[in-house]
Amino acid sequence: MIVTDTDFASVLAKAEIIELVKELFSKKHYLIITPKVYEELEVPKEYGYTYPDEIFNNIDVLIVESREQELYIDMIGSNPGSEQG
Repeated sequence: MIVTDTDFASVLAKAEIIELVKELFSKKHYLIITPKVYEELEVPKEYGYTYPDEIFNNIDVLIVESREQELYIDMIGSNPGSEQG
């Protein structure tokens, strides 16, 4: 799984190479975006840009189940290295 951020997904869409990258990684990996990236890509659509549609049509959004989120929060809460000072 390759989690793409807003910038990388946008570059792939604008260069029209999402399908090429998906094919390149198809045997071992697949592209996803997070719900936050999806939200960020909604903004350019409000200004009339269409490249986010290419992303939405070709890259899945990773949805985390509530139990997975709880486990993650517990994990980072118990990690002494997560404290910032």
